[in-house]
Amino acid sequence: MSTQNRIKWDERTINTASSLWDSGKTVSDLARHFDVSRSTISGMILRNRAKFKARNDESGKPLVKRPRSSSGGANKSRNPKWSETQYELAVKLWDEGRSLRYIGAEMGLNASTVHFIASRNPDRFRPRQRTRIAAPTTVRASREPVLGFIETQASERYDFTRYQIANTEPVAYWKLSGCQCHFPLERFEAVSGPETPCCGQRNIEGQSYCNTHWKLMHEVYAR
Repeated sequence: MSTQNRIKWDERTINTASSLWDSGKTVSDLARHFDVSRSTISGMILRNRAKFKARNDESGKPLVKRPRSSSGGANKSRNPKWSETQYELAVKLWDEGRSLRYIGAEMGLNASTVHFIASRNPDRFRPRQRTRIAAPTTVRASREPVLGFIETQASERYDFTRYQIANTEPVAYWKLSGCQCHFPLERFEAVSGPETPCCGQRNIEGQSYCNTHWKLMHEVYAR
């Protein structure tokens, strides 16, 4: 716990600090005198610049620097002013089902910037419909999940919908508990969110996946 004081800067204390400053005392000296932090002194000086003469160090830089504003270039880059042509391109790619990462790459932006714009323009970027994953018709004799349901030659890469366990229903991500498998049952380029369908079967203790999908991940890694 900090032992520094909470000081009220009234006219008397400000004048005392100004006198010490004029006598050559540093920010650290004033901080020790009033038993506060250096940043507290710097903030007080910046708010009362008329009473504190500007002082530079040996290199000519100000000893007391103005704090950087929290609203800087980063916010501007995340909230750019798009032209109508840019909106048309982004909406076209969005309607085609392209991922945020893909749209960002096409427009020279990162995925978070595209998401920022899309979330603030719902009239342009319409919500996407998710298709329900149909359970395979094959009936297994054993109820224990095994790897036999996984096709060895998938028609397309990264189509995780093919790894759904037979005779099970996917569970939306936001409905999962800590003891359920979090393996996503969607295509790799799909936009993930609270409604992302997941396996939902009981997971291995201490793991995020069930026995089946844990084996799948390690088998793929071994290849």
